Amino acid sequence: MNVGKTLFAQIMEFVPWNSFTRIVQRYRGNAGVRTLSCTEQFRALAFAQLTSAAGSLQGPGLGQDARFPEQHHLLACIDHCRAV
Repeated sequence: MNVGKTLFAQIMEFVPWNSFTRIVQRYRGNAGVRTLSCTEQFRALAFAQLTSAAGSLQGPGLGQDARFPEQHHLLACIDHCRAV
């Protein structure tokens, strides 16, 4: 029986969520988002990094290569961000 917060929940308490939300709003990070907000994406990546044996995000990112044709629009976004 779980009687307390998980370790991940305790770590997430240290994130300055007010600042995070303000930055997301300033740079319109959630513009056009349908399902996975910036906050949820951050939590998912943090969880993946904390639970990976190597301690890097290379492992979770490898699964994205299989869906590359579906995500070709990300390259256009990256190119646009570099140009700015």
